[in-house]
Amino acid sequence: MEQSTISSIHTRFTTQYFPDIPTLRHMFSSQVVLIEAAETYQKNSLRNRCYLASSTGKIMLSVPLCKGKHQQLAIREVRIAHHLPWVSNHLRTISNYYKRAPFFDHFFGDIEAILGRKQTFLLDLNWDLLHYICNCFHWNPDIAYALDFVPSREKDPLELNDHLVYPQLFQDKNGFIGGLSTLDLMFCIGPQLKYLSARN
Repeated sequence: MEQSTISSIHTRFTTQYFPDIPTLRHMFSSQVVLIEAAETYQKNSLRNRCYLASSTGKIMLSVPLCKGKHQQLAIREVRIAHHLPWVSNHLRTISNYYKRAPFFDHFFGDIEAILGRKQTFLLDLNWDLLHYICNCFHWNPDIAYALDFVPSREKDPLELNDHLVYPQLFQDKNGFIGGLSTLDLMFCIGPQLKYLSARN
């Protein structure tokens, strides 16, 4: 893990599994992105889950965690339960609902490879995914782990409003669904950096 000496505008974020669009847009407005690495794991958050669009509406993917997740473990100690077939289940779900998306073939193979590494720790998996997404958008922010815990004053990502509207699959049936994982944006319209601007 790395920690930067911060001398510019920076914002702290909790780790996320396939970060949601509102959070990534918030990151884009920061000069330095700090990922909390000294906090304790919190249930029912985006730390190990993400939301995608399906033919029936919003669906959730959740990374199963090893025994002990309810004991307020340090986030750096939270292990992924690889004895469960979650990787194949997530990939199958993503493929089922996004295989007809315009940019599905551009990214699915890379995502399959990253999940296939079977990282031991949730924090490491999320770190890899965040860097991959940034690379896809040709965006190279200064990202570091924050090793000193500071209670966040920011709203939980689940409470952030997402005003960005773009063409989605199943939109004619479900209407536009906000607050989804960045995967939805990437598969539907590609990694267009302009969509992360707070002005949109």
